[in-house]
Amino acid sequence: MNGLDSIKTPCLLPCRDAFALSMNRVLLISETPSASMYALMTVMHHLAQSHLKKTGAIPSAFDDFISGAEMDSEEYRAQRRQDRQSGCGDSMKLLYTDTMIDGLASESPLHGSYLDALLTSVVLESWLYFEALASDLWCCSVDNATPAMCHRLNLFQNWLPPEPWIKKKGHNEFHFDPKKNFGSSKVETGQAKFTKTHNISTFYKAAFGESVESVLEDPCDGYFYGLVAVRNSIIHKAGRVDHDFKRSRAAGLEEFKNAQIGQRIELDGKVVAKLRNAAVETGVKLLQYVDGALSGQN
Repeated sequence: MNGLDSIKTPCLLPCRDAFALSMNRVLLISETPSASMYALMTVMHHLAQSHLKKTGAIPSAFDDFISGAEMDSEEYRAQRRQDRQSGCGDSMKLLYTDTMIDGLASESPLHGSYLDALLTSVVLESWLYFEALASDLWCCSVDNATPAMCHRLNLFQNWLPPEPWIKKKGHNEFHFDPKKNFGSSKVETGQAKFTKTHNISTFYKAAFGESVESVLEDPCDGYFYGLVAVRNSIIHKAGRVDHDFKRSRAAGLEEFKNAQIGQRIELDGKVVAKLRNAAVETGVKLLQYVDGALSGQN
């Protein structure tokens, strides 16, 4: 993952590695339909090549993978001739793969539901892993705070109220000693949470000052906050547009600017890739910022 190799602070390496592994897993999930279809079509091409050698023709069943409109286009016919001459080239494999996935999703409600479930999972997991990074990275950095960070944290007063169950636990029942692991202790007791972008911004500024806002203000041309809005809609509103969504920064994105109240948010591979990549890019920038702060470069 680009940019992560620059992270050198030893205490941050577990956060870096966990985030990289998690987001790579999301990428693999995203690619599953295309990879599976590509593998299937590769087999089909081998069968077609074998048939071509024996009979001098491509099986007519092969054309079922291409829509009528594409088959009627001169571009398709030219590419078809070129690939036949080369024995079914890669360009047609990619065309078949893309067409098959789109065709199955549009023609079969069941396959459309499969694809929607996968895209939804990518959105949810992209936010989940960023949220986990934000929490773990803050704990780690505050546990290893520089003198300047300690000074800011000592002045900070807007901690969240401790969880109700905290009062029922004895001192020895906590995993973290606030004198040794201040950040981890604050998260353990619920006084610092990272489930909302507002809280992420608040607690990172408490530790690093206003300059960290440059990482979180408007990352990735608004698609990071688009990810947040789409995730919230999926979790709380069954994936439908509500007034909160219309008031969010997501409403200004090209893909969502015409969405109406009550309408289901339409997800496709292109917009989900932008949302996923926004989580990756923002996470990498946050890691780089914290790495610089702990090493004295910021």
